[in-house]
Amino acid sequence: MFKVEDLINFIHQCPTQFHVVDYVSKHLKSNGYIEVFESESFSDFPKRGFFIRDNRAVVAWNEVNYKSSRILSTNIDFSCLRLKPNYQNNNKQYKRIRCTNYGSSQWYTWFGRDLKIAGRIIKFKDSKYIPKLVHIDEPIGFIPWPNSNLCGNFDLENDFHVCIGTEYSRTLQSILTKSVDYDIRFYDHQKPNIFGQFVHGQGLSCLVNAYISLVSFCSQKDEPNMSVLVLFDNEEIGGSTHVGSKSNILESMIGRIIPKNDSLAFKNNSIHMSLCSIESDLSPNMINLGDGMYKSSDTCLKEPFLGLFEEFLFLQKPRSNNKDIKLFPGKCIEKRSGISSIELFLPIHSLGSIRETCSLQDISALEKCLLFFFQNNDNIINV
Repeated sequence: MFKVEDLINFIHQCPTQFHVVDYVSKHLKSNGYIEVFESESFSDFPKRGFFIRDNRAVVAWNEVNYKSSRILSTNIDFSCLRLKPNYQNNNKQYKRIRCTNYGSSQWYTWFGRDLKIAGRIIKFKDSKYIPKLVHIDEPIGFIPWPNSNLCGNFDLENDFHVCIGTEYSRTLQSILTKSVDYDIRFYDHQKPNIFGQFVHGQGLSCLVNAYISLVSFCSQKDEPNMSVLVLFDNEEIGGSTHVGSKSNILESMIGRIIPKNDSLAFKNNSIHMSLCSIESDLSPNMINLGDGMYKSSDTCLKEPFLGLFEEFLFLQKPRSNNKDIKLFPGKCIEKRSGISSIELFLPIHSLGSIRETCSLQDISALEKCLLFFFQNNDNIINV
């Protein structure tokens, strides 16, 4: 069972996908998983191991089984503001930082919020390029409200300049001058918190899924199937990168571990579950209280997932190939790998805003579902 305090600490310590991968790597090693490197041969691959791609994506496996597997995947990136290469835009009154939006968001929720910076810089030392994580947990700036219509009529290019103080301007410059490349992003400075039965914070739509996936995966012991965990990046911008859901990262693991003669049978007997998030207005366990807030309903699910729990999560097969419909990660992986996929959606209130809200009841239900998914040996897609 996950602990709420550990979930909150994870969300706070992992403002970027780089920090998520670093956290996951340390957690896996502490649970007996051995890191291997994708650039090397897997001649002696461990039964419990993992590899990392570009410090932005992770694939881990538990107990190699050539017959079948339960594959769980989710993304670890969410919308934010990225520092532009030529980021300075100052005038006589104040210092401004030029940013570009990463992904889609309810950007109007960013105005007036205290922002911090986090990301990764690349240093060149001793003829080597060395990555280093950056996380300044102090309010470094804010975005002033624009002088236009406040109902969404603003320009992301011209109105989203972060104003920073002189002290923090020097801090930012000192970090960047020591690097040969950087990926620095602005995030909400306010820490995630609990009120009642809700979690409140930035990036819950992916960080909750990532943490519960990690905890559920590491709790597996002597299960009938091979368990696989895939954490990928760039879903906010389509996933069409070497660390996204449309990459070959899963096939890289399968091709190295599973013998070619067993590959087809392995894929036919395997199931992939993709974790996503959905706006809670569409969730039947959220009822409108009239003031814009939601709470968990006292009514139980009419069609519970395999009769396991009463909370509401959405389970469905991947959507069609209609060009007007966005392909969710489950469909992308199914098309590329040939492994049957299902999608599980976690309800999130204010999805895409700088402060999202999620029910602890739904998080607990998610953990139960993932544990059942790993432990069950039947083809649950046909249930």
